[in-house]
Amino acid sequence: MSTQELPIAEIMITSAPAASAAVPRRVANNMWEAVASYLYRRALRRAERELMSLDDRMLHDIGITRSEIPSAVRRARENLLMPIVPH
Repeated sequence: MSTQELPIAEIMITSAPAASAAVPRRVANNMWEAVASYLYRRALRRAERELMSLDDRMLHDIGITRSEIPSAVRRARENLLMPIVPH
């Protein structure tokens, strides 16, 4: 069957380069990275809000001051030695 006899959709599919299949995967990966980044930032803001709601005595017991909360929250993930895995 020559290309003149093939429907247009089949010509497009058979003549499309193999690299074009990677494009949707890259778009999907970028989307998931954006979603993960958004969820991570949201979790950081929530942790900051929760710590800000504590009184100064409780913050002192934890070992931080109110001005140290943003950096303490961002450092907390780096300080974890192992992931928390449910048993």
